[in-house]
Amino acid sequence: MSRARLLFSLILLVLVVAAGCTSQPKPTPTPMPPTPEVNMTPGPSGRPGGGTALPGGPTSQPGKPTPTLVPGVPVRLSEGVDQPEAVAVVTFAPAEPLPDAALQQIVARLPAMPTAAGDAVDFAMRPASQPAPRPGETIQIPFPPPTPPSPPISGGTEGGPVEVLRYQPDGDVPLAPYLSVTFNQAMVALTGLQDLAKEAVPVKLLPLPPGKWRWVGTKTLMFEPSGRFPMATKYTAEIAAGTKSGTGGTLAKAVTWTFTTPPPQMQSSSPNGGPVRRDSLMFVAFDQKIEPAAVLA
Repeated sequence: MSRARLLFSLILLVLVVAAGCTSQPKPTPTPMPPTPEVNMTPGPSGRPGGGTALPGGPTSQPGKPTPTLVPGVPVRLSEGVDQPEAVAVVTFAPAEPLPDAALQQIVARLPAMPTAAGDAVDFAMRPASQPAPRPGETIQIPFPPPTPPSPPISGGTEGGPVEVLRYQPDGDVPLAPYLSVTFNQAMVALTGLQDLAKEAVPVKLLPLPPGKWRWVGTKTLMFEPSGRFPMATKYTAEIAAGTKSGTGGTLAKAVTWTFTTPPPQMQSSSPNGGPVRRDSLMFVAFDQKIEPAAVLA
């Protein structure tokens, strides 16, 4: 019985405590003061809060739309107005340049600058560069140099008779590109072609077509016509007696020869045979250039 009573008493105590806890009144929440509304529009001083406060609503600024308060945000932002920065103007005192006489008076008041030995020295210039070495040896000779003696004439027997060894062309020839004569001794000195061109030649050619004489060595003389010797012409070449060589020899007897280029020959003509019309064209072809006046004469 004692155990049952003890268990019953404990259960009853628990029920009483639980009932007391559930019947306790809930605390009433304390109301929070309203959040102040802040206007971020800069005022005349450049700081936020320069707008006009509206009773019970957002602040506004004259000439600007009324900003709207965003729910849940305690701070209100609105568009600002640019404010010019005040700049202090610095004024300068008027000034004029001093004349040279006044400057000299000011400089004259300054004390003389002390000088010490070694203050004024010449400019330290490096030694001049040595000239580049020149290889070889310098020989002093007069300019222009003295005229050298005439070159020696070689070939042939000094003081012997002059002979004509060969010449061409000779006789009737189909084509004559040039004329040449060869002697047995040197006829000119061994020098430049320009100098030899100024000397007289020992051969006389008739008729003489356009062209030039030139020496090939010291013994052979050539005549080169402009192109070739004209056709249908008889030429006569002569070396006068007494012609002297470069070694002092003399030609005892004159040497003369002739050569002839072929006359023109007809190669074709038209018309040939007959009968032909009275107004037919007559045509004749030759193997070389001809003179029309000579053909029609």
